[in-house]
Amino acid sequence: MLQSELLAEADRLGSNTRAAASYLNEFHERLALPLSCFILTLLGFPLGFLSGPRHKTVGIPLGLAIFILYYVLMTGARTLSESLLMPAAFAMWLPNIIFLVLTTLFIRSIAGEKHSAYMEKFYDFTYAVSSKLSKRRRESR
Repeated sequence: MLQSELLAEADRLGSNTRAAASYLNEFHERLALPLSCFILTLLGFPLGFLSGPRHKTVGIPLGLAIFILYYVLMTGARTLSESLLMPAAFAMWLPNIIFLVLTTLFIRSIAGEKHSAYMEKFYDFTYAVSSKLSKRRRESR
C-alpha cells in the first residue's frame, strides 16, 4: 500500500481501533526506519572513539547490541501502539528520539575530547558482555 492509502484506511477504520493502529504503525514505521539508519550511523562515530590505546576494540559486538536494543524498543513501541496504550505517531518515533538523545550526548562528549562517566560505563558494560561471550565460546570448544 502507498502511504496515502495507509492513512486513508486507518481513517476509514476509525482512530481508536486496533486495525487502524496497525495501519498507522506501518505508516510511521516506513518514515521512522530510514531516519533510524542515519541516527545509528551517527551514533557509530563516537562509539568508534571508545577504542583507543587502553581499550580493546568492541566494535562488532557493540554494533550488534545497539541494533538489538533498537529492534527491541521498536517492537515494544509497536506493541504499545497496537494495544492502544500509546498513539502510533509517538510510539513509532520514540526509539528514534531515545537514540537521537543518546547520540547527541555521545557526540558532545567526544567533541569535548573527554570520555564522560556515562560513556565509560557504557563501554565497561559492553566490554564485560563481550568478554563473557568470548569466554563461553572458548569453554564450549
